[in-house]
Amino acid sequence: MPRKRKAQVSCSRSVGLILLPAILCLWLVVSDKETLWGQPSPGRESHDGRATIEMDVDMRRPASFAPGIASGALATSTAQPTTTATTTEVPRICLLSACTLYDARRPRLFVDEYSDGSGHRLTNIIHGMAVAAKNGMNFGGVVALRQIGKIDRGSPHGHSFRQVLDGFFGAAGASNHLLLRSAPDFDVTVKNVRGLEEIRSGLADVANVYCPDANEWSYNDSEVPRSAYFSPWLKAVLRRPLEARPTPFFAPGRRAVALHLRRGDLPATDWMVRPDSYYLNIVEGIRKRWPDVDVHAFSSTKVRKKDNKGIYWKSSDFDALRSAGISVHLDDDDLVDIWAHFSRAHVFVMAASYFSY
Repeated sequence: MPRKRKAQVSCSRSVGLILLPAILCLWLVVSDKETLWGQPSPGRESHDGRATIEMDVDMRRPASFAPGIASGALATSTAQPTTTATTTEVPRICLLSACTLYDARRPRLFVDEYSDGSGHRLTNIIHGMAVAAKNGMNFGGVVALRQIGKIDRGSPHGHSFRQVLDGFFGAAGASNHLLLRSAPDFDVTVKNVRGLEEIRSGLADVANVYCPDANEWSYNDSEVPRSAYFSPWLKAVLRRPLEARPTPFFAPGRRAVALHLRRGDLPATDWMVRPDSYYLNIVEGIRKRWPDVDVHAFSSTKVRKKDNKGIYWKSSDFDALRSAGISVHLDDDDLVDIWAHFSRAHVFVMAASYFSY
């Protein structure tokens, strides 16, 4: 498991940061303007000769790379989101713009699909993309659960993970590019990110590299800045589909606060479950600064099918929040819509959960 990070409350854009005891930090919301590396390369051929499937055809990306060093002229992108990619074809490798980071000669990185909740499963994919970007590689895709001998539950917490991937990456059929029908022949297998980076300089062109777990990318945190992995360009690519989504729950013209309450399949005694008082105290502090703030809480009462432990939570368990003037949203059908609200809120209060991350 990656080291736990600080900053439980994330405030986007010009709002600043409220520091509280925490678990994980939101990376995809940092500012309104990004400085991006490199020059545009639209129409580039993919690894197998087909045109790259572009989610963001105007996005700028790295033009060339030496391991650990981003190169190219600095430029600021003013392009609007153009998430027009649509494909139902199942490719041999991922052709999304977040995967085709460099030219076709670069080695390709593949990671495993996790078997738990959507947040953790998506995190390993995003971290794989970040590791690939930092090490001058393309992201080849995800070795699906069925390929590694694990049971594919398909719908963690009642949601289709394929639909989550399509929505998060902003392209119908994105899941077909990421969750590969069959794994390629791997030239190199490494245990973790450290192992990958130790051999990176010796990798041959177009080598297929299998690193099941990319979540330990921060092993060298004291020497390598996080921006080496999560460059402004990569963060912008990942964030743009969320920015293109509406946020209908938020009241126009008011500052918005989003709370994530980890509930669902966890009993109230679990260490990951913060009590209502934890959130109410934070909201009280925010309202002292912004009395008219619009506050929304997102949670779930559903449990995973495999647990078979009954239902821990019901709607009335959230009445204390409602009594405090907080709008409560339970068991929403579209997880990506929730993430859009998280990322666009002026203040985001996170839970001890990869879904917050």
